[in-house]
Amino acid sequence: MRQELGHALYQHDAACRVIARLIKERDDARAALSEACPGTIAYVPPVRQSGATAPPAPTFVQVPSTSNMDGASLSDDVLVEMDTTAKALQKGRKKRLFQDGCATPQQLSKYTLRTSQLLQPAGVVRMDVHASSPFIATGGTDGALVLSEYSSGSVTVLSRIRAHEQAVTTTHLTVNSGTYPRPRVLLRALRSPLVISTATDGTARVFNRSSCALAVELRAHTAAITACSLHATGAYVATASADHSWAFHELERGMCLLRHQDTSAPAYTCAGFHPDGLIFATGLGNIVRVWDMKSRAILTTFEGHSQPLTCLAFSENGYYLATGAADATVKLWDLRKLQSFHTIEPDSASMAVSDVAFDHSGQVLAVARGSVSLFETKAWATLAVHEEHPAPASAVGFGQCAAFFASASEDGVLRLYGSH
Repeated sequence: MRQELGHALYQHDAACRVIARLIKERDDARAALSEACPGTIAYVPPVRQSGATAPPAPTFVQVPSTSNMDGASLSDDVLVEMDTTAKALQKGRKKRLFQDGCATPQQLSKYTLRTSQLLQPAGVVRMDVHASSPFIATGGTDGALVLSEYSSGSVTVLSRIRAHEQAVTTTHLTVNSGTYPRPRVLLRALRSPLVISTATDGTARVFNRSSCALAVELRAHTAAITACSLHATGAYVATASADHSWAFHELERGMCLLRHQDTSAPAYTCAGFHPDGLIFATGLGNIVRVWDMKSRAILTTFEGHSQPLTCLAFSENGYYLATGAADATVKLWDLRKLQSFHTIEPDSASMAVSDVAFDHSGQVLAVARGSVSLFETKAWATLAVHEEHPAPASAVGFGQCAAFFASASEDGVLRLYGSH
């Protein structure tokens, strides 16, 4: 089993088979399919901030009516793309040194509250901080999606989108094409910055971040979507749902390429891709299942939490997985040894863990469980505890090089922390 996981992580055996020919055949097939399968999706009008310039008229997107629901495997061209991306990322990671200007754990321990702003009176459920730009996306219990920018110690609301009819469960900002090495040029639809949101009504929608226009809708689930994770290629996204299924989608057309459902198992509560994109972790009940995306086989299962999982995150170096649960504990798993090597126990004031996030260097882990705590990842000592939220913290995230970190709470307030 260890050899299988190590092979999936670092020794991918699939060689790049005539990539240029496959890509050309794929693009030709997509063009033909797009012409043959007409159809539109409903446009959700954005609600812009008062006084803001109105967005251009929306472009309605054609979505093919067929999809590989419950397909046994991904196509060869997708597998080649995933392998090529993983190898490029692994190679770059081995050569990469700690970036100048990135905050150290000691510096992060001294961060203080710089600003706070009420974004969503109905309450914030989830948040995402962009990996390379000062943009933040938050989703509320009223279905609203808010895009903000953090600059010079203050938060500016850029736009508000009426994204869903029910509560937003996840938000994700796509990275720019230059953030990670790519094996190919991104698809036309992915050259624009996007924001993805999911909701308790089972909808997943992708918006153009600049115009707020709906780009595409992802259709695969019949119950609340509990997790959403962007693949390392930037061209695909996975969702997990309370309907006992997870799905793998192509962003350009909103097509479901792969869907797995097991109604005999507990519903999925969290999920996320490994940084290289070849394995996918899901939380269901109080266990973690780690999947090989190429074979759709379960590589390993982690057990240890006494109550259902609520969140998970991989470290950027790909060695560790952090999981949080309703039992208020955070467990750290070593993907090379396939075992838990540390547990962050709750204190007297701890609540169920709502979110965990590693900074890009992998030196600091942020945990939201009532308050927000920072831990360094060598001895797992506590760096800082922030209790500025009067309501329980619901999400945490780091800015580029940990120049700041953000937290959101159930009272709808976004808080930003940094150095003075």
